Amino acid sequence: IKAFRYGVKWINGYQFTIGRMYCIDIQASTGEEIHLRMKTVYGLRRQQLHKKFQELLSALHYHFFDAMAEKYFQQFITGQSFELAGATITSAGICINKTAGVVPWSDIGVAAHREYHSIFNKLVPGQYRTFDHVSDWNAPLLYSVVRGILKEKGIEYDK
Repeated sequence: IKAFRYGVKWINGYQFTIGRMYCIDIQASTGEEIHLRMKTVYGLRRQQLHKKFQELLSALHYHFFDAMAEKYFQQFITGQSFELAGATITSAGICINKTAGVVPWSDIGVAAHREYHSIFNKLVPGQYRTFDHVSDWNAPLLYSVVRGILKEKGIEYDK
């Protein structure tokens, strides 16, 4: 597995939400993609599908994603730079977009939300980037790796 993304997409009716679609996308190193979709409308089988979604994610984390996060964390520990979910991670800091440049680790903050997370510069309010877990490849992995690095450095990271 090279990349993954997952989350819930809401199905909207005329004036209100009528259902949800649970999405899990997996990308192989060959470029092939697997798309898993489970849809519930008007609350039918919602609890069953939510349970299946959670079980699938738990199994994928246990068998694949935790090892991927550990691999990236070890690359950081050995001083290697790498790109993950469109952000470049170096020993000096993280480059969340081209205009901001590399933001030092001591200035990085992370805010988690239900369907996305953001990485921001604590000193410059306009320097931030959001990563949507359902549409950005490896966004959940980036969140995990950045939090691990900040924890390792003893930096308070939550907003």
